[in-house]
Amino acid sequence: MNFKPIFTSLITLISISSLAQDPSNATLKISDSAPPLFIKEWVKGEPIKEYEKGKVYIVEFWATWCKPCIAAMPHLSELKRKNKDQLEIIGVSVFEDKNTTSEDIQEFVLNMGDKMDYHVAIDDNNKMIDNWFNTTNDNKGIPKSFVIDQNSKLAWFGHPKDLEPVINKILAGEWELQSASKEKNEEKNFRELEVHFLDSMNNYIYDLNAKKLNESEINQKTLDKINEFMVANPELENTPIPTFYIMQSLLSLDPKKAYEYGNSILTSKEIVFKPAWSIVEVIRYHENENKSTLPPEIYLLGAKAFQEYIDQSEYQKVLDLPKHYKNISEWYLKANEEQLAKEALQKANLPRQNTN
Repeated sequence: MNFKPIFTSLITLISISSLAQDPSNATLKISDSAPPLFIKEWVKGEPIKEYEKGKVYIVEFWATWCKPCIAAMPHLSELKRKNKDQLEIIGVSVFEDKNTTSEDIQEFVLNMGDKMDYHVAIDDNNKMIDNWFNTTNDNKGIPKSFVIDQNSKLAWFGHPKDLEPVINKILAGEWELQSASKEKNEEKNFRELEVHFLDSMNNYIYDLNAKKLNESEINQKTLDKINEFMVANPELENTPIPTFYIMQSLLSLDPKKAYEYGNSILTSKEIVFKPAWSIVEVIRYHENENKSTLPPEIYLLGAKAFQEYIDQSEYQKVLDLPKHYKNISEWYLKANEEQLAKEALQKANLPRQNTN
């Protein structure tokens, strides 16, 4: 088993920023008083100098180059319009390219129009990053939202796709800070476990390669090691990183078992969020790195996993759907499914949706 290409693929499944952090060092926690705003320039809306008691605030971190951020903007605007005077949203531009000027940001906001129908500001020399974004040890990237409740306390932080039920509960007086804090701690513990699993498996496979075992032995020992880990940590079962390792080893050992394993994940009604991209990445790895032709059923599995990944995506507008459907079509052809390949190619030829 070639260690380096596998690790390269794996970093697409887990945030590099999460791997580099120590979640125990978080300094900003739910129920803490919200930090002040550090704004260099207000681009849209009247400046907000302090939090008004009784009002809820969303502080949204975004950038002009960030497609998921752009995809979230109409949803944020609709959330603001629904709640009018009860809610203020402040979009703070961060992580911009060094050549991006305030005029560029102003032009971007102007072009967005009512799709960005809330306050917009520019970070003051990374002070918002230092005092907000980096202090939760949850900075998986942008977009990222912070919610401040009616008492100016930090009530929640996370991806904007999860905002609406949070805002609804806070405005209805049904949000419990203690429960929200407990949930975030559980998320932190799970991230730590993911990182521990990833580090452990990478080191284990590296050691197996150093012993110059043959590929079959390495793959079987890898599966045995994963099984030990799953017995001790069942919450990791059917999550992206273990799924990647299992598929990788099974596909090397026995493609039929790899198909059965992957198909059981895609067809399961119990797995809410299916690690479909892990399956796609493994098949890509074998096809590209090993330069090998896979059995038709593996390509069929890959095409179905690709479609599942698209279906599960919160913001499909940011995906390169023509490229994805072209890949799906190619895999259906290799699976001898000509009609499905034709249908996928028709979707590939549709014009790409504009995210602006």
